[in-house]
This record gives sequence, C-alpha cells and structure tokens, in this order.
Amino acid sequence: MITFGQHLTEMLSDKCNNHDFIYFKYAAYILNLAVQEGIKLINSLIDKARKFFSKIRNSQPLFEELKKIFEIKKNHF
Repeated sequence: MITFGQHLTEMLSDKCNNHDFIYFKYAAYILNLAVQEGIKLINSLIDKARKFFSKIRNSQPLFEELKKIFEIKKNHF
C-alpha cells in the first residue's frame, strides 16, 4: 500500500499536474478494504451466473426452453 501511495502521488504529479495530493496510509487502507469488498461482491455474482449457466447447459429441456425464449425476443425486436 505504501508503494501504491508513492506511485499514485508521482502519477498525479506527473500526468495530472496535481502537486497537492498527499498520501495517507490510512486512506490507502480504506481504499484497499473497499476494493476487497467489491471483489467479493463480483465473485459472488460470477458464481451465481456460473451455476445458472451450468444448470441450463446440463438440462436439455431447460436449454430448449431458453432457445425458444430467445427466438421470441428476437422476433419482437
């Protein structure tokens, strides 16, 4: 996190001409916690989608029904 803070300070100074940014260890810690929670949320959504598609892929009746739904939707748009 310290390295990230130093890199962010340099990047903002060089690329954005922002020389007022000050790195705080606590801010990096909070940012890290937020990112970790976001990753957990995304992973749970990805797991749900994988289970859904796996169930459809392994069930021929469900797969055929889904194809019908997509065909109906395709004809309406």
